[in-house]
Amino acid sequence: MSEEGDIWEGDKLQRKEEAKRLIGYLETMATRRSLREDSHGFVLAVDAPYGRGKSWFLRRFAKEMGKNHPVAFVDAWTDDLQDEPLVALAATLRNAFDQPSHQSPELKARLAKFVDRAGKVAKISALGASKRALAYLITEGAVEAIGAIGDVSEDGEKAIGKATDEVIEKAIKQTPIASVSMEARIDEFNQARTEVDNMKAALRELVAGVGEEKGLELPIVIVIDELDRCRPNYAIKLLEEIKHLFDVEGVAFVLGMHAGALRHSVAVPYGVNFDGAAYLGRFVNQRYMLKDVPLHRILHDLIEERGLPIDRLRAPQVYQDERGAVEIHPGYLIGYYMHAAGLGPRHAFPVVDRLENCLALTQGAPLMLPLLIPMILADQQGEPFENWGPQRLQSWQFVFFSNYDPGSGHVTFDEALSRLKKYANIAEINRSSIMKQEDPVGDYFIDFCRIEPRNLLSNPSNYEELLSLVGRFKSISPAS
Repeated sequence: MSEEGDIWEGDKLQRKEEAKRLIGYLETMATRRSLREDSHGFVLAVDAPYGRGKSWFLRRFAKEMGKNHPVAFVDAWTDDLQDEPLVALAATLRNAFDQPSHQSPELKARLAKFVDRAGKVAKISALGASKRALAYLITEGAVEAIGAIGDVSEDGEKAIGKATDEVIEKAIKQTPIASVSMEARIDEFNQARTEVDNMKAALRELVAGVGEEKGLELPIVIVIDELDRCRPNYAIKLLEEIKHLFDVEGVAFVLGMHAGALRHSVAVPYGVNFDGAAYLGRFVNQRYMLKDVPLHRILHDLIEERGLPIDRLRAPQVYQDERGAVEIHPGYLIGYYMHAAGLGPRHAFPVVDRLENCLALTQGAPLMLPLLIPMILADQQGEPFENWGPQRLQSWQFVFFSNYDPGSGHVTFDEALSRLKKYANIAEINRSSIMKQEDPVGDYFIDFCRIEPRNLLSNPSNYEELLSLVGRFKSISPAS
């Protein structure tokens, strides 16, 4: 994707202008000299709850900014498996210079120097991790040895003590650091600090090279997405390495996150009283909230992204003054009901999850949204469906066409729901008696029910049973 039209194709949420403003902001702030001695690079957190198109936005933001800047994109959740954030950051930064316009001999030499020095720091970091793991290995080995002893009686404590001592002694003999003098450890410490300084010096040289290169602009940008979905320890390690290893003027990080979720995540290793917000504040210069997206647009995109069969999601036409009677996308219809029920974007995922499960359990049959969606929402809110009927369903009307009346009935959503509730509870639907009332709503409902045999979950009279079955499926995703 090199052309602007290709980058932002399908931009249903109008994010392009938002991205361009953010790029201008980043270009200014990331090249401005910091007044803090402990901070030289610039870290911007792009914050949005799940389902707001954050990942879609960041990938295209990276491509847009990459027109004039070296930009690396890191999927932290994918790289989480490697457990080596420095390697992931160095590798993606090298990829940021893959374009021919970023590959002058001088720039390539500076990049190679940085990668080499980052590799030395990574080795030291791995060794440090091995040393910190020693206590865990001792404990784990002792537990395994104790387990092998089995059930002991009066000599139990002595046996356990002996087993533990043997494991510790064995671990000490096998661990080189046990016999290393303090002077040697100080030398190792100083060597590690020197390697980190050398790496940061090489990064500064790379930044200077970008500043001298025609066709390139500062800052160098590293976009990190899905940070809030990583294991807490990996997220913390990644943030720490950004702070201590890449804090160089002319380098900017853009972190994609749901700050609320990440605050809870980083607090896990430290306990419930840990101030996750204050901790994140150590690493982030500014936090930017993506602009709100209309609820109906979130639902529309969720339904499309998941490939739900909208031809199975049935509803009458909706009458709107400026457009007359029209078919509307299920996402807009569901959004209308959710808004009337006082539910916001964070409820979109669980509502669509339940709808998706309803579709899966009814195996190809159509579902009547004007009845099913209010039932889902009542269940979502923990309210009895008999009492559910928001009084704000007034601005739109359903249009029910009668088979026996050339005219049509305009019925408010509230009225339609009230009648559909009544018809769904009729044990045996008497088509002729309802038709004598010249009731287009009843006519529409009876026609639908005739398509769906009464013994199937897809019949509206069985929606309560359908939702009871759906309720046994529980999502473990953070979005729900």
